[in-house]
Amino acid sequence: MADEMRKQRAIAVDLFAGAGGMTLGFEQAGFDVLASVEIDPIHCTTHEFNFPYQCYVKVLNRQPGKKLGIGLKLAISKLMW
Repeated sequence: MADEMRKQRAIAVDLFAGAGGMTLGFEQAGFDVLASVEIDPIHCTTHEFNFPYQCYVKVLNRQPGKKLGIGLKLAISKLMW
């Protein structure tokens, strides 16, 4: 079990993701990026282009609260199964 724990990579969530500079940095540092969150549709589209294999949480209103939590739960559930 200890060997399995060492092989797992750390998990990160990129909030205010923009075009994905922090996501790239996390990946280069050995993290698995669970999800990226971006409210601006132009930046979100750019991030999706740069990281097509990743889960995304798109927040469509200016008060993300509940939608953000639901989106992150969905992203986590996709990774766990």
